[in-house]
Amino acid sequence: MTEHQKITVPCACPDPRLWGKEHGLERAYPVMCHLLDVAAAFGVLWDVMLSVETRERFAEQLALDEKACRAVLSFWAGLHDLGKITPVFQAQVPSLFDQVRNEAACLFAPEAERDRGFRHEMATHWSLASLLAEEGYPTRRGTTGVGGVAAPVAHWVGQLLGGHHGVFGVKVPPTKLQLPSQYQPGLGEAGWAEQRRLHFAELRRVTGGEAVPGGVLSAGLAMVLTGLVVTADWLASQVGAIELMQPAEDAWQETPAQIDAHWRRMSTAASALVDEARLGRAAFEARGFGQTGQRVAPAALDRTGTIRSGARPDPSHAARTGHQPPRPMPSPGA
Repeated sequence: MTEHQKITVPCACPDPRLWGKEHGLERAYPVMCHLLDVAAAFGVLWDVMLSVETRERFAEQLALDEKACRAVLSFWAGLHDLGKITPVFQAQVPSLFDQVRNEAACLFAPEAERDRGFRHEMATHWSLASLLAEEGYPTRRGTTGVGGVAAPVAHWVGQLLGGHHGVFGVKVPPTKLQLPSQYQPGLGEAGWAEQRRLHFAELRRVTGGEAVPGGVLSAGLAMVLTGLVVTADWLASQVGAIELMQPAEDAWQETPAQIDAHWRRMSTAASALVDEARLGRAAFEARGFGQTGQRVAPAALDRTGTIRSGARPDPSHAARTGHQPPRPMPSPGA
């Protein structure tokens, strides 16, 4: 154990100085707010974009009821940027990083903040497995829900969310996940891990995602889930959306009451964001063949599905539309 790891300063709340969005904004947006925003946007997308049958398949494969499934997946969606709570990400804005870098609770190995190759989505992958395992998520292959696959759920979730920018990381050996900062110094030491744990816990509380899934999704549904997470992230990352939800300057302390209030506001605002993006499920009116505006009458079929000889275009079509029906193709040898 290093000297850094011996120093742990307990925290009551997530640190409001940790930022999640900054580009194009007058002031930085707290990472806690961004996690909440994406979780809320995901919930609306779940409601308006997925069919009843698809939602049922998600629930069956995770061995959850549909209400718990929606809450758990919203929680997961919010967790996608948990890896921004690291010195290597926070150091990208030096003026903000200087506020925390010298505090006892924010220690990290020398030069760890310079490892820009360790991107925040990789940090999400590396840090989530142990956090989920602490909450009872399986760490070994086991039983699966209907239609799902067998995989260690704790690591699988981290690996899936670590791919929200398009690249999924390779499996991390369990031995490395037990002491991740020794293998990835960019994660920071114990204080940074504690901040990730506090953000994780508050997000889980407010989304209601306490249930532990009993299975892992099939590849097909995993891709659907990834697409929804990416879309929710895009919706919540728009400058206009962030400015609408930006907490009052110097008032944001990330207390449970403030987090609850932000969640309620974003749950309402997310519906408008989805509507403005014109997202939803396509619906097609069921009509008979004769109502589709075709230029020829449907050909008669025999019992084998073969077009009967002698079928001809509808002679009334020209009178109705002014268009002449196409001439029949000559038979071979004609």
